[in-house]
This record gives sequence, C-alpha cells and structure tokens, in this order.
Amino acid sequence: AFYYNMARVSRLFLAGFIIHCVVCIYATGDSDYRTTPDYIEASRLSIEMINDIVASIPYHLGWRAAHSKEFGDQGDDGKGKSLGAYFLIWPLFSTLISDFTTDAQRNFIIGRMRYMTEEMGLNAAEMLTKVCSLFRSQADY
Repeated sequence: AFYYNMARVSRLFLAGFIIHCVVCIYATGDSDYRTTPDYIEASRLSIEMINDIVASIPYHLGWRAAHSKEFGDQGDDGKGKSLGAYFLIWPLFSTLISDFTTDAQRNFIIGRMRYMTEEMGLNAAEMLTKVCSLFRSQADY
C-alpha cells in the first residue's frame, strides 16, 4: 500500500505541474484554462488519486477487519500500526496541499493526522499539518 501511495503522490504532483503549465500558457489569452482538455484530465486524475490515498487510511492505521490475524496482523503492541502511520504521513501531506482536495477530505485528513500525533506519537504529522495550515492561510492572500 505504501508503494501504491507513493506512486499516487507522484502522479498527483505531475498532474499539478501540468495544471500550472496550462495556467501559464492560457494566462495571456482570453480563454479560461479550466475548460481546456489538459486541465480537465489533470483535475480528474488528481481527484482520483486523492480519493485513493484517503481510502488507504484505514489500512495504514491498522483499522482492519476482525479476521486480520490470519493475514499477518502486527499484534497488539502497536508497532505495526505506527509504522503504517509513518508511511502515510507524506501522502496525506501531499493531499492536504493539493488544490483538488475537498473541504470534507481536508478535515478528515487533518483529523487522522491529529490521531497519529496524539495516539501514536508521530510528531511529524502535527508539524506537517501546521505547515499546511500556514501554506493555506498565505495562499488566500
């Protein structure tokens, strides 16, 4: 799941790069860049990648079905859950800074980052959440 999420993050960044290139190309003209096929395809791809990353959160945090012991659950010590959460920090941060993350997804992700900080002791999740809120507040100006 970690490798799939890293591939999704890479595709998310490439789609964002394409969108910024389309904005630069169409900034001088009278046409709206949001109607171009490149923008539509990149935004569709971004939304799909964000949905897939958000869907992987329960797996990474160890919220598996009751029969998961048969399939190699990490046990009750929480070490496996913390490692999964650690692997999830970067993909979640990447979705937080994306322009295509909805407010509901953003609130859900911030809640999971708080959970990783408070329950699992991963302070990097808190730091990146603060960086994202600072980034978002300055982007509004």
